[in-house]
Amino acid sequence: MKNADIPVYINRFFMLTTLVLYLTVFWGLLAQIFLGAFQVLTGLFLLFFLNRIPEKIKKHLMYYWISVLIYGAFYLINKFESFEDYWVLSIILVPMGIAGYFTYILESIKKQGYEN
Repeated sequence: MKNADIPVYINRFFMLTTLVLYLTVFWGLLAQIFLGAFQVLTGLFLLFFLNRIPEKIKKHLMYYWISVLIYGAFYLINKFESFEDYWVLSIILVPMGIAGYFTYILESIKKQGYEN
């Protein structure tokens, strides 16, 4: 797929912008919303091309979706009320860790390409 580079470059832009904007915390949190939305939509898009993605990357994509679903369910059910003292961990570090993992997946797809 020749257009595989486009989501990689967009993801790099969102990731770098989010990290830079975290110097102000508030703007970083706002940018993280756009980064997360882009990555989830890109992850959904990749599901349509599973038959063209190498097995190793499919496994990583499955782990990504498991972590997104667990984080999302935990957030919706618990709303992190028990983590008030650990808000940095629950709303910044964990989501950015998941975002970093998805970035790794996209970079792996770019490096290995799609199977023909």
